[in-house]
Amino acid sequence: MKLSYGVKLGYFFWSLALGGILCLIYDGIRCGRRLTKPSIFRINLEDGLFFLLSGILLFLAAFDKNGGRIRWQGFLGTILGMAGYHLLFRDWIVRIGVSITETFLRIIVWIVRTISIPVQFVYRLLAKPFYVVAWYSRKSLSKTERILKVKRKKRQLKKKREHFTKQRQKS
Repeated sequence: MKLSYGVKLGYFFWSLALGGILCLIYDGIRCGRRLTKPSIFRINLEDGLFFLLSGILLFLAAFDKNGGRIRWQGFLGTILGMAGYHLLFRDWIVRIGVSITETFLRIIVWIVRTISIPVQFVYRLLAKPFYVVAWYSRKSLSKTERILKVKRKKRQLKKKREHFTKQRQKS
């Protein structure tokens, strides 16, 4: 079965698009790396998973668009798509992605701080009475503990006396 030039050209354009999409995905990974300081292990793991995903997507594109045949048009299209993306968008996408993410995180932090203001106010209002109650509770608790220790000692002494009296009566 011969493939027509239209099919080969279509496969080439799909490969171009796939190369750009793969670069976009990798730039997403790069944005994440700029926001956090990943370890070498995490970087290697991300790269390995990316290359695995890339291979699967390239194979699926060849299978779907080219009847399962891997041809030079696919490799050339993918490489040219990546190069075109790199020349046109690479630095912009990473900068924009990082700035959007940082802005989003700032907004979330601002919302959390704004919501926590009434909670802090209520905490400050209720903290002093609770401290006073806790102080009196500790004072009364230590007094109660002393009383219980004395009662426990009395019970122990009473048991010892009963034990000794029983022993005297037996002898």
